Amino acid sequence: MNSSLELALAKKVLPGFGFFGSYTFDRLKVSVDAVVDEVQLEVRNKTPSYLNITRVLFYGKNGELLDFAKVCRSATISSNFEKEPLNVHSLLKAGALIHSDKEKIPSLILDLHSSIYISRIEIANRSDSYGVRSKHLVVISLDGGVEIGRFDNFCGQRLLSAYREILEGIGFSNDFTLAGMNQVDIKANEIRAALAKKISDGSLKYNLPTLISFLPTYDPNPLVNNDVLIFMGGVIANLILDTGTTETAQLNAFKKILITPKRIIRAIEHASIIYSHQYGKPTTLIAGKHKIGRSELSEKKEENLKVMNIVRDQLKAWSIDSVICYGTLLGAVRNQAFIAHDDDVDMLFFYGAKSEAEMMKKRLEVLEKFKEAGYDTHNSGINFTVIPPGCLVGVDLFPEWSNKKQTSLMMEHYKYRMIDTDVLLPTKTIEFYGHEFDVPNQVERFLEERYGTSWSQANPFYEWPWELELHEEWPRRQSVRSLNAKRTVMVAWGQVVGTTETSPPKNSPALISKAISENFDAIEIDVRLSKDSVYVLGHDDVIIGKQGSKIQISKTSSKQLSQFNLGDYQKKANPVITLEKALLLMEDKVVMLDPRVSEDELPKLRKTVDKAGFEPGKILFCGYGDAGVKALNVHFPESVILYKYYGSHVEIDDFVLEELMEKQVDGLMLFWPMHYEDCKPFMKRLKKYGLQVLFYVHGSWPARGEVDKPEASLSQMITAGADYVTSTGSQLSSFKKLVKQPLIDSLGINKTPKKYKLLKGNR
Repeated sequence: MNSSLELALAKKVLPGFGFFGSYTFDRLKVSVDAVVDEVQLEVRNKTPSYLNITRVLFYGKNGELLDFAKVCRSATISSNFEKEPLNVHSLLKAGALIHSDKEKIPSLILDLHSSIYISRIEIANRSDSYGVRSKHLVVISLDGGVEIGRFDNFCGQRLLSAYREILEGIGFSNDFTLAGMNQVDIKANEIRAALAKKISDGSLKYNLPTLISFLPTYDPNPLVNNDVLIFMGGVIANLILDTGTTETAQLNAFKKILITPKRIIRAIEHASIIYSHQYGKPTTLIAGKHKIGRSELSEKKEENLKVMNIVRDQLKAWSIDSVICYGTLLGAVRNQAFIAHDDDVDMLFFYGAKSEAEMMKKRLEVLEKFKEAGYDTHNSGINFTVIPPGCLVGVDLFPEWSNKKQTSLMMEHYKYRMIDTDVLLPTKTIEFYGHEFDVPNQVERFLEERYGTSWSQANPFYEWPWELELHEEWPRRQSVRSLNAKRTVMVAWGQVVGTTETSPPKNSPALISKAISENFDAIEIDVRLSKDSVYVLGHDDVIIGKQGSKIQISKTSSKQLSQFNLGDYQKKANPVITLEKALLLMEDKVVMLDPRVSEDELPKLRKTVDKAGFEPGKILFCGYGDAGVKALNVHFPESVILYKYYGSHVEIDDFVLEELMEKQVDGLMLFWPMHYEDCKPFMKRLKKYGLQVLFYVHGSWPARGEVDKPEASLSQMITAGADYVTSTGSQLSSFKKLVKQPLIDSLGINKTPKKYKLLKGNR
């Protein structure tokens, strides 16, 4: 097999290879197994980058953690993002972020006190999305200035070795041939589907680093299908198998994958199946805002009730009143049971504090009382956990302080605020699993204060550790698209019309004119904002014109841009034109619009379209990511909005299609299927969901290593019922035959009022 294609395939099969995070389970673990006196860390990317890490841990001969200060004499970083001197050694010792400036090879030098045997080094990444910067980290061990070992986190040979081991594990031969990147996509999907199946049925077990390598952790807008969620479920199941539970916040590094409640639910379902296979009995795992694991409150119901009684009675013995509160109270009132996704028992105690300072003093007194009584305790800073002697579960206790009419207590997002004291006092009692417990005076009002008016409806994602995307809360757009095409719509690609030798400059007036003369149904154009905030045509911010001249759109006025020659065509210059002018040139054509701007700039785009008098119903939009699509839904509800993926239709399963429907898009944009691909089954599934597709990459695949048979592939897409195809092939017989047929009913635009309607959804 071609070595470059094999490496490309390995990257597709293992998209998260080399990823590491900040927690014990996902830190980078580098074997050293040598005597060293210096360690160097470098980021060796192809482009200038940053070095961002939070901790370096050294381990000794017997695997023991060594004292960083005793091992490391000094730590020097090549530059500092903040431009001020920092004590890097102290930051690393404390587990705080160190952040280089942007450099060609940012580096960190750790000078050890003396030559010492190191078995391994663990490196903790930053825990947010910027952790991807450490992908190309290189760790070099030295002694006496001589290199002892080198670990390249994203080494091609390591990646290939891991990939070949994966193939062997699922019984795949590696002797197949690939003609180009399209076949790489197809084969990668086949391999990943086989992997997901074997992980799900328990016939294959992988360690956490391998499972994480199956996840698209580096992609800022990952395509998440069911196979990805099986791999995510494998990560969660393994974490729980190791410890019995896992803190939800530890999955923060994967929040782009777990960005919706639906994805979390599906991943936990897969985790339950995988866990059950390995645990040896059927188990349902539960996701909560604090922890993910078995439902410990329900499984240990009697022990938790026993402990609640013990702690309540102990407080009473000290003349301290208490009530069950928060999640425990919510379950008792709403479900008459512990909430399945809750993970601890909550009680609020009243100890007569009149101020915050007095509250902190008195909580310490109570904490000491429990310690003296033989309880195990865990101090969280304000609230604390107590576990009675001989018990395995505990109660979370929360203090308060009061000025008589109002009481300050911990509420949403762990912050203290005042509520009316008569909501809490005098206390009342309720029966819970046959036991009587004190509760606030006005239970429903307390729950409304804490959880809002919807407290009576179960929501396991309330105050989730990271912000979730709730598609059902997006503004509702018009449900009927304006463009009703009778057949496949032929879109003139905004980069090329005709053969490359005879094509006008991209995004030029001549290109629009030629696309019209060649009978394309629609014309694709890219738009950006000039320095004076005018929408102009341009794919990249820096555009190259006649004889290699360059100009930057964002730093140039629209007037200056209009004097820049993109290139001559038929002996005529082609200036950069405004979107408004381009729309006036379109005649009766549909426009495929690719807005290369942030979502914040889309209101201005709407104003430009309206000013030009162009019917929004004749626009197909290329939508990038959830934020961009959401904004398009708001500002162009009449237009056709297509979600763009940089991939093949083979990756799109029912889970992806269901999400697209929830996002209220009309369809998606995908790579053009080659002549040897049968896209009919995909089109059949797509139509089941009432969605459309635009296939792009434009009659051939030379940049991806293959040459297509455009006549065959275009004919196949037309037969399969593809909605839109970008094509350079106006000379093809299938193209000529197609464009002779009527495109849309009565020129087919469902007329909408000039001022569009935005239908509000329920929140």
